[in-house]
Amino acid sequence: MKRALALTVALLALYAAVYAVGAFSGTYVSGTVRDPAIYQWTGDTIAVQRKAGARGCTVTPDGGAEEAVEIGSSKGAFGAVTELRPWFPGGAMIKCQGGLTVWTGRAADLRLITRHPLFFTGASLLISVPILLLVIRRRRNQPARNP
Repeated sequence: MKRALALTVALLALYAAVYAVGAFSGTYVSGTVRDPAIYQWTGDTIAVQRKAGARGCTVTPDGGAEEAVEIGSSKGAFGAVTELRPWFPGGAMIKCQGGLTVWTGRAADLRLITRHPLFFTGASLLISVPILLLVIRRRRNQPARNP
């Protein structure tokens, strides 16, 4: 039982570390409606989330035309995160009417993983299953009650 508990604690620590990196390693670019948030995109796959009050966002490739893009909002506990893959060669400028958070590289991958419902299901199971097994084990070890 001690091994199972140690394994559960280790897995929970791993889950917490992955979540922390995914949730808190993004770069926040502040902006307002009058002064939009601008991020210089190098062209790698990124994860992006706009501030809840932010309006539309656009992507302007280097030497290309400006295009409107749908970027998820941070409104609510499980705000939407949008994965952007380049559809153009080179870099681009992302502009949002309000704040913008950007994750790049491995942090982008982790952010997308931690927003998936299965990530939260796994964490819930890691917490509830050992507790359930402990309760069952204790009940089995208790002597039977005589009426």
